[in-house]
Amino acid sequence: MTKQDLKELWIGELLQVISSGRVGTYEGISKNGKIRIKSDGKIYLASLKNTQHHTAPTDKNQLPLEPIKKYKEEKTFNNTLDLHMEKLSPDLVHANPIQILNYQIKTCETYLKQAIKRRRASVTIIHGKGKGQLKNEVIHLLKSFSEVKFYIEKNNGGAQEVLFQYI
Repeated sequence: MTKQDLKELWIGELLQVISSGRVGTYEGISKNGKIRIKSDGKIYLASLKNTQHHTAPTDKNQLPLEPIKKYKEEKTFNNTLDLHMEKLSPDLVHANPIQILNYQIKTCETYLKQAIKRRRASVTIIHGKGKGQLKNEVIHLLKSFSEVKFYIEKNNGGAQEVLFQYI
């Protein structure tokens, strides 16, 4: 990486330490000028020359995740979607956080499309309380559907009840 690349880095971007192959998220610059990379819950320091942007999966648990297909295949439709990974896909709980978030959003989008296709009056999406990143992404997604009349917070902020209107 160059100093110019460093200026354009965002917290949370995936980086790889070239010498070790370790992949993690960019967490800023340390006091001694090294790049801070968070991987497996630990912070590692690396020189600018020893880091690069990372886009390829490093193992089978970090393969690109696709939204679950069960909403297309099931004849019955559950009016509640729980986006906790333990419920969606327990075998992916330890995947890369960015890929988990993308998986959750794609699953939510697929679910909403199926709810609309089935002309549901309302559904509940459980995103959890956490740090609010998934909640914000769900709300952003809801705003992109013209069929969503409005949504209201439920469960002390851990879910959204979505009401649809069909024209």
